[in-house]
Amino acid sequence: RKSFEKQGIKILTNAKVTEYNVQGQPSFHVQSPHVERREGDESLYFNSPTFQITSKKPGVPDWEGRSLYGWTDRAGLLLKLQGPVQMHRPAYADQPPTDLHTADVTAWPKENRMETAAPAQIIQGASRMNGIGMRADLKQNHLELLNDVHGTLVPRQRHAPALPGRT
Repeated sequence: RKSFEKQGIKILTNAKVTEYNVQGQPSFHVQSPHVERREGDESLYFNSPTFQITSKKPGVPDWEGRSLYGWTDRAGLLLKLQGPVQMHRPAYADQPPTDLHTADVTAWPKENRMETAAPAQIIQGASRMNGIGMRADLKQNHLELLNDVHGTLVPRQRHAPALPGRT
């Protein structure tokens, strides 16, 4: 990590930032090749950030993602992911991997919540849903598409016991 100042703007290169929740636990990690602190308000501006949103449930993997640009306020309460946003959560237990493609996300990292008014696509295993606007509560593993929702939901295979007399 390298730091310098240019015309009153503090610049970090190859930076790693960790935001903590109110209990002092990591809630959000972001890496960026270029981070600026400008305007004297202590907020951070990221170019090409990659990020991890820490899961709040044991056994549930973290979300990983990337966007074109990002911004967070001084307290780390508000995060803006600008341009295309892609997120991925690996498979776990009986859940297939999940991918989210959208743009211009507003997130509250300490609460594990986010939303967008942009078109969004959620892919989970062979199921796919598209809509306009999205809200998510990642603590509850809840993703909600808000308008003009279309999708293909493929039932998951359940391993039920065989019925007597059937093989």
